[in-house]
Order: sequence, then structure tokens, then C-alpha cells
Amino acid sequence: MIRGMALFVMLSDHLMGNPWSALTAQPLGHFSGADVFVFASGMAAGLKYQGTYATGGMAKVWTGVARSWVILMVTCAIVRTWSNLSGILYPYVVFWGLIGVLAPACARGWRKAVLAVSFLCWLAAFVTPLPAPFCRWLFDPLSWQLLFSVGFTFGQRKASGAAPLARKNAWLLLIAPIAVVCFLIRHSPMDTRGWLFNGSPRIGPLRLLDFLVVAYLCYHLVRIPDRVAKLFASLGRHGLWVFVWVTVLVAAWEFWKLPSGSACLRTVAATGVLVSLWLVTPMVKAVKGQVRWTRRRLGRVVSVEPAEATV
Repeated sequence: MIRGMALFVMLSDHLMGNPWSALTAQPLGHFSGADVFVFASGMAAGLKYQGTYATGGMAKVWTGVARSWVILMVTCAIVRTWSNLSGILYPYVVFWGLIGVLAPACARGWRKAVLAVSFLCWLAAFVTPLPAPFCRWLFDPLSWQLLFSVGFTFGQRKASGAAPLARKNAWLLLIAPIAVVCFLIRHSPMDTRGWLFNGSPRIGPLRLLDFLVVAYLCYHLVRIPDRVAKLFASLGRHGLWVFVWVTVLVAAWEFWKLPSGSACLRTVAATGVLVSLWLVTPMVKAVKGQVRWTRRRLGRVVSVEPAEATV
């Protein structure tokens, strides 16, 4: 659900001239939908690959990672011809590659070691400039991998049946003022473009703290109505495919200069684009169903041919 909501907000905020962004572009702090999506993607990967590693080992994990890589690289090749938004997709190739390391490490109970190494990599990003081939990337993977790793360890812990993140009233009383102060700073005239808050290409320490604090508060205090949760959960279940579709839609919106025109036309066009997100799920299900049917048919043909040969 969280990943689905983040995708919806990301799409709305990146459609230039979209009237609905007046509702979705209201920040709770210094983070954005990108922070939520990276964290939620890590959490979803942890939930999924905990079972994948337990049943199929590393071979099955890398099969899933390779499949995701193919989807991302094909999308990068397509989007690159329209705009520079392919720079958003490249870091996710790195994040998905991390799954091959995070899955076995977390399964062995090395979560604290994983988070420690990830935190050191995040610190190193501030003193290590991006290599020349990666300068076009909109996010520094060495910095943003921390959110993905934190999300992965949380998801893997939950999938393994471990106790969820404990609610402690002392913690709530301590961190709630931090969230309020960050919110006031974000909506004040204060310049927040420095390294403390920066999120592109690196995620600053106060932005990271702000996100983790708000995430903890939301986890314990916010309850989403079931109908709304199911609506966005349908997007989150196929988050990678929906994310690819979001990138294609934003690139097409910029390429065809859809922001031009009357406000009514922009509203209709933006509404249609946002609603199209919910078309991805049935399309993906149909494709997967066709693939499974084809595999069964091929399996029957292979099993029949030896029998006929013996006759």
C-alpha cells in the first residue's frame, strides 16, 4: 500500500502543470515521494525475497533480480530517447543488485551488520564524488541505498516472523517534536537546499532523520481505511511495473508538451494519466497468466513427444 501511494504521489508531482499536484505536493517534511518509494521498494523486496531465498536459495533470488534488471534496462533504453528521466531508473538497477547481498545476510541474522555497512556507505557518499559515467544519474546510489537497505531489513524481519517495530511511548514523545520542527523549517523561508537537507543526488542527514522519524510515527499512529488501502495496495503489488509505467508517462507528458493548453484540458488529461495506473495490474496479470499457460502447453508437448517416440 505504501509503495502504491508513493507511486501515485510521484506521478502527480512530476506532471508539470497538473492541477492535482496542488493536493499531492504538500510536504510533511524535507522528504518526498521518492524517499517513500525507495524505502517501500526495499521493504517489499525484503518481504518477497525472504521466502524466495528460503525455498530456492541464491539461484532463485538472482533469477528474480535478473528479471527486474531486464525490465529496467529496456525501459531505460526507451525513455532515454524522449527525455533525461532514464537517470531516475539507473540507481534502481543498483538497488536490485543489492538484493543478492542483502537476502542471504539478513537470513543469517546479520541485520545490524547490514545496516552498519549501509550507513558507512551513506557517509562515504559525501566525500566521494560520483564517477564520470554516473554523473547523469539523478540519485547517488551510494547515498540512497541506505533507505533501500533499511526498508529491506524491516521487510525481511517482518517476513521472518520476528517481532514488529515496538511502540514505545517514550520514543513517540521524543521524536514527535523533531517531526514538528522539521515540518516548520520546511514551510519557513529558510533555505533548505544545502547538504543537510539535500536529496538529489545525495540524501542529507536531516532529511534522512526527518523521513525516519515520520515513518516511525506513521507506522504506529496512522490507520488507513481498508478501501483506500486495498486501492493503493493493488499498485504496490506490481510496484516495479507501475514504476516503469510512471516513468514512461512522465516522459511522454514532457515530450508532447501536455502542460500547454487550458486548465480544463490539463485537468482531464492529468486525471486520465493518473487513473491509467490502475490498468497496469490487470495487464501484468494477463501477461503472467499467458506465460504460465504457454509453459504448461510446452511442458505437455515435451512430455508427449518421448511417449510417441517409444511407440
